[in-house]
Amino acid sequence: PALSLVPEIHWLWLVDVQRRLAAALAKRWRVPHVSEAMGAVLDEVEAVLITVPNHLHASLALQALERGKAVLCEKPLGRTSDEARRMAETARQAGMPLVAAMIARQYPSLQLMQRAFPWNSLGALKAIQASYGAAIDWPLASLSLFTRDQAGGGAMLDLGIHALDALCWVLSLEHITAVRYRDDSDIGLDTEAQADLRLGLPEGRGEIACALEVSRVRTLANRIDIVGERASLRVPITSTGEPSSTRSWVARF
Repeated sequence: PALSLVPEIHWLWLVDVQRRLAAALAKRWRVPHVSEAMGAVLDEVEAVLITVPNHLHASLALQALERGKAVLCEKPLGRTSDEARRMAETARQAGMPLVAAMIARQYPSLQLMQRAFPWNSLGALKAIQASYGAAIDWPLASLSLFTRDQAGGGAMLDLGIHALDALCWVLSLEHITAVRYRDDSDIGLDTEAQADLRLGLPEGRGEIACALEVSRVRTLANRIDIVGERASLRVPITSTGEPSSTRSWVARF
């Protein structure tokens, strides 16, 4: 639906192992051709959008990149750091773009903060809290999202990745270190997760503690709260309700 609004993109093929499903979607979105195998159509396209279960991301992306095609892949790029690194290295060797579809980077709130983070207004940072959560209440075609060997992880990999990426991007972090991690995977759900992190701030500002909470069954605050010595900043991880300027975000003590 989103890509149908982009006139620069010309859909040629819709690929799915369920050809009947592919044909129905192709008809709905006016895609001229369908196929059951991506490899059979790569020579006819310039780029590939990968929107399949997590365990198929790496293999399909590598196949496309090795054939000289640009790749836009839904998050996470891979289930493990090794999968993601292999994808990135293959993209470098092929000289082709490999982009993770991190939708939060399109939110005006995060774009504003990334362009002009108010370091001077906040003063030395003291603590950060972040949360990201929403109930998965839409129909699912399979259980791949909840099967660890296919998904690669639970709530943190599924939703927490948005908050982690927002932290990295907005704060221009040099590194993230996990001090403590806990979830409910021991009871077979993996719908809730919390992590205590150490964030490496840029330009010699040192490290700061961050508490991150993620849920796939509860709607959380969905924001980053940053406490500085002179002021605090609240950055929503959402596409609605953003203030229009940096000034309105800073609450002075």
